[in-house]
Amino acid sequence: MRISKLTSMTVLPALALGLVACKTEIEDPAGNRVDPPANLIISPDPVPEVPVDNGYSEENVNETLINISVSVDAFVQVIGSFDDATTNEWTATGAFANPAGANAWKGTSGNTEFDPAPAYVGLGAVSTCEINDNAEGCDAPVGTLISPLFRVDANRPILNFLMAGGNGSAAVGMRVLDDSDNEIFSFTPDTCSPPHVDNDDDWQAIDLTSKINDFVRVVIFDEESGGCGFIGFDHFYMGVTAGPGQQDFRETNVDETVFNVTLNDNAFEQVIGSFDDATTNQWLATGAFENPADADAWVGTATESFDPPGAKVGLRSVTTCEMNANSEGCDAPVGSLTSPPFLINEARPLLSFLMAGGNGSAPVGLRVLLASDDSELALFTPDSCGPPHIDGDDDWQSIDLTAYAGQFVKVQVFDEEAGGCGFVSVDHVHMTGVGMEDYVEQNVNQSNTGLTITDDTFVQVIGSFDDALTNGWTATGAFADPAIAGSWKGTSGITDFDPAPAYLGVGAVSTCEINDNSQGCDAPVGSLLSPTFKVDAARPILRFLMAGGDGNALVGLKVLNANDDTEVGAFTPDTCSPPHVDGDDDWQEIDLTDYVDSYVRVLIFDEEAGGCGFVGFDHVHMSEFSAQP
Repeated sequence: MRISKLTSMTVLPALALGLVACKTEIEDPAGNRVDPPANLIISPDPVPEVPVDNGYSEENVNETLINISVSVDAFVQVIGSFDDATTNEWTATGAFANPAGANAWKGTSGNTEFDPAPAYVGLGAVSTCEINDNAEGCDAPVGTLISPLFRVDANRPILNFLMAGGNGSAAVGMRVLDDSDNEIFSFTPDTCSPPHVDNDDDWQAIDLTSKINDFVRVVIFDEESGGCGFIGFDHFYMGVTAGPGQQDFRETNVDETVFNVTLNDNAFEQVIGSFDDATTNQWLATGAFENPADADAWVGTATESFDPPGAKVGLRSVTTCEMNANSEGCDAPVGSLTSPPFLINEARPLLSFLMAGGNGSAPVGLRVLLASDDSELALFTPDSCGPPHIDGDDDWQSIDLTAYAGQFVKVQVFDEEAGGCGFVSVDHVHMTGVGMEDYVEQNVNQSNTGLTITDDTFVQVIGSFDDALTNGWTATGAFADPAIAGSWKGTSGITDFDPAPAYLGVGAVSTCEINDNSQGCDAPVGSLLSPTFKVDAARPILRFLMAGGDGNALVGLKVLNANDDTEVGAFTPDTCSPPHVDGDDDWQEIDLTDYVDSYVRVLIFDEEAGGCGFVGFDHVHMSEFSAQP
């Protein structure tokens, strides 16, 4: 209870309010009642006001821009300007602790004669290289800065900041922590040189939409005292969208010439990687891709004079086979290329690219990474091995990123295999609204030998297999490098076999006696992988002819999700004999209704070199009919 002395008759009306529902007596130390003086009022303790936390923000931030551009909301909620080390409100350790002056943290970012020149927002940026007036040199300084807690506002859910330096490991970078200090996001730069922010390429963004109304804090850290052991950074702020350098990144002035491939109409609307000049490419390079000697450094065998000739969009395509003027041979070169972050636009949600090489395992291929923490969203690993470069339209690949519309991602092309088939070829990575929807073979022969068919058997044919030389599927093992159009027929091409083969078109396939019986009946192994196609609601049933095998998974057919190669359907025959399709009892089907509008591909495989180690098949197509004839 509070006793307030009245100082003016103008406040006397408050007396009545102060007495309501209150004990009005005053007692002396002995407990005797004492009448209150006329000029006193007794009132209850007030209910404390709880301020609404609208999110931590620096005040009076300098808005000068040097060699940098900002978004329109870059000064609405600034979490860290770092303009004055002595008044900065972040918690400092190590080299950041006890700054001697306002400019103590500038390091090389305060050296205007440095080449390239520093870029910054406000009065200056930070670099641990030569921090504290170069007291410890460039790499040696280590320490952390920890921001106050701030609330993620629904109106500004994107954390934007400038950051450079480091070598790609976790030893330098930034983390976002929740109010219990659990890490929820992180970023580690890998630019190394220069040791400070120098342009808009250093803008980074982390989407904190999932943490709206939660309290978070930022930790900036330099834990590396060795090579590239420095970090440059500036201007952390919360924004409506990602800052400059990250809004729908695309290459400009892309060469639109084409050799041995065809393109969709919007193939140049948002090009993420043309790879036309290794020396001016904007992707981050490691390993064999680093420090290219000239524009052709990444071309390798991807030339028009190679047999088969390399296909390309624009001036050049890439292969790690014989790259860098064949300095390491074909398989040995390893390394990666990582794109700048870019926004998945709802109008262009499909990532399309040309890719070949590898042996089907994960050491070579392409990853789609979430820009905020480099977590993997999608993976593609080619398994074409030879030729070691792109050679035609069968190398087009597509990943549907519709689920990530509105988020920032990066693409990483990687070769981590120094052994057999240890090369990857890539070209023309771009975002498009057009994928390989309703893929259809053209001009399919509709002859019918010994089979009953449905009305739509030839509407959407994924694989006719009528000509091994022109087949659009990716081949490995016994299917690779067919000598003639009929190389894959095997026993399905023997008309006097008992029982006689059945097929649609010119012929069917059997691995038994494939390639003119060069390995016998059981020994041949290999696979065929279809182009990517979209499951259409009008034709959701995958129908095909298949026989052979002994019922285990070593021969058969799989349906794979085109984004990550996860299996969504499978069939393994168990007829063993005959080793080829011979009638309507060999019609099989997989219902893909649950995957309508998804992109898939079909893998036919023979991995069994022993008894019943063969598979016979023909005419893979999409149908509206679920009942076998």
